[in-house]
Amino acid sequence: MLTHLFLISLAQQPVHANPDKVALTPPQNHVLIEQMLSARHPEDLPDAAQWAQTNDAEEGLLWMASNGRLDRHRQRALAALRFFESDSTRTVLLEKAASTRHTPLVRAGAMEGLQGQQLADQDCVRVAQINTQEDERLAALQAQLLASDTCKKVR
Repeated sequence: MLTHLFLISLAQQPVHANPDKVALTPPQNHVLIEQMLSARHPEDLPDAAQWAQTNDAEEGLLWMASNGRLDRHRQRALAALRFFESDSTRTVLLEKAASTRHTPLVRAGAMEGLQGQQLADQDCVRVAQINTQEDERLAALQAQLLASDTCKKVR
């Protein structure tokens, strides 16, 4: 009886209960998104116009940011999210940048992605509180973001 009640309560939980996993099943375009993120050189990655022409790119990038096979794919997906300004994207980027469960590479991608978002004062304060001592690149991206016009009034 208890097992039955547990299964019912489990089934009633929202699908997105874990903020780290955007979706349980990959979006239709996840293979295309992975190919686009697999460029050998950073300068060969898609720009804003190319992402804009890709159907459901934001959804695919959000999925790849949490479920990509390689840290490099997750980092590049997070960085590409700078071209998609939205509350949900900003929330994911702030969570990934602040989380010490992720590698510095992934966290740096989130910092890059935040550069394309409109940040509220409390977002800038949260960015300033992120511990970046473990990685020079992460610290440099944090400093760049805090020096930007978006966060200038918080300094």
